[in-house]
Amino acid sequence: MQVFSVAAGGAVGAVGRYLVLLWLGGVDDGALPWGTFVANVAGSLVLGFVVGISERGALGAQIRLFLAVGLLGGFTTFSFFSYENLELLRGDRYLALLLNSGGQLVLGLIAAVAGYAASRRLAAGSS
Repeated sequence: MQVFSVAAGGAVGAVGRYLVLLWLGGVDDGALPWGTFVANVAGSLVLGFVVGISERGALGAQIRLFLAVGLLGGFTTFSFFSYENLELLRGDRYLALLLNSGGQLVLGLIAAVAGYAASRRLAAGSS
């Protein structure tokens, strides 16, 4: 049942993110990727809310999984990144916060560039 809750939430979240991207646009239109920006910030806000009400016992385990892992995981992965950083901040773990935030941003961009470069090489090799 837990896997079903996550899967159902993920499906809803992924469709929601797609609709936000259609509504606000992405990188392809030459502007700031507002769709992704809004989805990430909104997802972080909602995850913080879900975590907060979960701590008070207002959500059952299935609903929490559906919302936090499924829906928000499908809508954005940035929400969990923000949650982890919030937890580091709440624990006064400032160095870990800096390493986690900066490391994921920098290494994520490097990985994206490397993956893009690898795809370009692969495409060039098959021509």
